[in-house]
Amino acid sequence: SRCMLGMEDSNTFCDCSKCSDEVKLYKESGTQMRFVNKVAADVQAWLDENQPDREFTLFTYAYFKTTTAPVKNENGVYTELDESVLPAENVGVMIAPLAYSYTTSLDDPEGNAGIRATIEGWKAIHNKVNNPYIYFYLYGINFGEYLVPFGDWSSLKENYLMCQEAESIGIFHLHAYNVQSSAFMEMRSYVASQLMWDVNQSPDDLVRDFMDNYYKVAAPKIYEYYEMMRMRYAVIEEEMGYKAMPSFGNLDPVNKEIWPRNFLEKALELLDQAQAEVDKLKDTDPEMYKTLSDRVLKETISVRYLILRLYNTSMTVQDLLAEIDSFEADCAYF
Repeated sequence: SRCMLGMEDSNTFCDCSKCSDEVKLYKESGTQMRFVNKVAADVQAWLDENQPDREFTLFTYAYFKTTTAPVKNENGVYTELDESVLPAENVGVMIAPLAYSYTTSLDDPEGNAGIRATIEGWKAIHNKVNNPYIYFYLYGINFGEYLVPFGDWSSLKENYLMCQEAESIGIFHLHAYNVQSSAFMEMRSYVASQLMWDVNQSPDDLVRDFMDNYYKVAAPKIYEYYEMMRMRYAVIEEEMGYKAMPSFGNLDPVNKEIWPRNFLEKALELLDQAQAEVDKLKDTDPEMYKTLSDRVLKETISVRYLILRLYNTSMTVQDLLAEIDSFEADCAYF
């Protein structure tokens, strides 16, 4: 069995005198590791007596306050703060880099120096005791804005290669898990799953393969829209230092600087052109027409959302209400 003993989504840590004294010695992550090691030992002792054939590994999070590894760094050499913080043989760590940039890979020495050092620290203490149980919990969505495309396409493969190099036993890549969403979520799931199976594949080949089979006659225009979004993320990173981050640790992803009106109108025009290709099937293949029409319509949600959020004052009240009604109806449909 693999079990989890981790914190909820709160960036807090106990500040009682005993824990505070331990944190001074071992950091929050070391204090947690000492606790988890003790729990794992007690559970293992019970299993040895009652279920001796059962395998057991207890995982904990490197997350929020416990993200940074319980190590000291001396010129790139990472050593544990104390032997008690080393993971027991039945203890694993799930590294969850939440407040970091996914524009580039997490081990990028310039864009992600902090989390790179953290990952190297965790690898060092696991290697010290030959413990293989490192697991990665990655992110692929901004949790404040599910409808805004997430600009991590260039780092997807690189992050999986990082996990492979760390000899991770698994990856959990969290996207828009609890709702249907636009912003290429189906394609994202396909490409991510394929790369997890074989990281040596080309992400762009996978994108094109997915589009050709999923959007069919609309694929060329949808691909043009996708490339336009990728280019926009490259521009806003260069000009504004904007990063693709799961939380609002960087910039609010809904503002007029990031999404100029002429850009959004061009994007919507491409999606309209994709729909025009689908419309040609309306009489000859009505079933395929309906399927593809829905898929193209779903991708318009992101662009329409940004226009409604940012440029609603330029519409007449009547037009705005009609646009809102249409937008809400399509969201409810999907």
